[in-house]
Amino acid sequence: IFANGGPVCGFQSMDCVGGDSNPSLHRAMIMFAGSCEQTRWILTAANAQQHPVSTIVQTPIWCIPEPYFPNKKLDTLPPRPSQPLLHYTRTYQAVGSPVFDPLFVMKALHHLDQLQVSIRQLIIDAGDNPPPITNRMLQRDVYICDWLGGQESASKNNPPGVSANATGAPRIQPGREHFPVCVRGAGRPTISGEGGDYILNIGILHVPHDWIRMKDFVSNTSKSATPVSNRLSTLTLLPPDPHILIPLLIRVAEMELRVLKKATESNKDKAGSRGGATAGLIKKKVNSAAAAKAIHLDDNWKSDFRAYIFRLPPYYHAAIRKVLRPMLPPSALSSLPDNQEPLPSLCFSRACLMKIKNGEQVARDGNDWLRGIERDLRQRKSRSVPDVPVASAVVKPYTRSTGGGLIDPQSESSKSKYGQFDPKCMTEHSYKESLRSLPPLRSDKSDSKGE
Repeated sequence: IFANGGPVCGFQSMDCVGGDSNPSLHRAMIMFAGSCEQTRWILTAANAQQHPVSTIVQTPIWCIPEPYFPNKKLDTLPPRPSQPLLHYTRTYQAVGSPVFDPLFVMKALHHLDQLQVSIRQLIIDAGDNPPPITNRMLQRDVYICDWLGGQESASKNNPPGVSANATGAPRIQPGREHFPVCVRGAGRPTISGEGGDYILNIGILHVPHDWIRMKDFVSNTSKSATPVSNRLSTLTLLPPDPHILIPLLIRVAEMELRVLKKATESNKDKAGSRGGATAGLIKKKVNSAAAAKAIHLDDNWKSDFRAYIFRLPPYYHAAIRKVLRPMLPPSALSSLPDNQEPLPSLCFSRACLMKIKNGEQVARDGNDWLRGIERDLRQRKSRSVPDVPVASAVVKPYTRSTGGGLIDPQSESSKSKYGQFDPKCMTEHSYKESLRSLPPLRSDKSDSKGE
């Protein structure tokens, strides 16, 4: 998976320790490890047999947003760094921006997974044959962070209980290894923040206390009997603003679970009242489609979900629609974004889109021009051109013409002058050879003095 590495991202702290106006900046190469809850399911061969679904490396679906919200009124794109810049914080309570609690999101995500597992088990036990095969787990993309260096060093005066290192990873505190990650400027203005700090929360950064580099992972795995994948630093990308979306999904899953339990209990009561050998024949099948149709969401949930969709940049709509469609009942599918327009028309104005197309055309023309020059040079080298007389024969002295130029006395009608390159009868190699064999110039004054 990591043969060609991955993109390099910058991680900047949102905390100002000791009034420092320049927060720490770290750089890491992120490498996709799969879409699952725990990274060790993929990296450990022993656990791969217990979780065969996790051995299939999926395609990442959540992107890193741009540091600006798309605006169709702008004629040019705002400037942005060449490498994505992500922000994290160790103390989310002290940050004025709406940053989420990572432990709350992790617990809520675990609770949502348990609800989906219970729903699937109830459907299988109720006789839904074959069981639903759609993956209804909320997808999260796990990336391994290989730190490349940073500005923090162990020589700084760090607060007590804070571990510092000069290896590039952010500093951690005992019991605080998970940091919320966001992108400044990516949220919708006037909603995601104040004072121009329009942040969009995108995931969780995990830096273990005894973390190791990726290059040391293979060597430590072969030496140690215990799995060392838990010591890798990871970045987990979640749906944008997960602290808003996950509680909404939990409410839907709890309603579906109650409907399934009620239907299962009613079937048991009917079967018990009849009794005998015909009890299993009158058992009504409970499937996922019937349970989904029985779920009716209130207006408050729909308004909250529409407000959440309104917060997102347009380029998230396709991923949100793909992930949430299997998890929502039919009554809530109308709230999903279903844009018929192409994505560029949703993010750029016409003038900006024309500038992008013109720039792409100019780049294509430049590349075609360079390819044409390279093709001509290869054709010239492949042709066998005889050496010019200057390189093969004895070169006689050149004289100065009346106009001041140096010409060959034997061929005054020749158009090429002394030391001049003629592309019609020369190649680059033969021209360099002729320059090495040219005699020094002799002027008329030197000849008269010699006499």
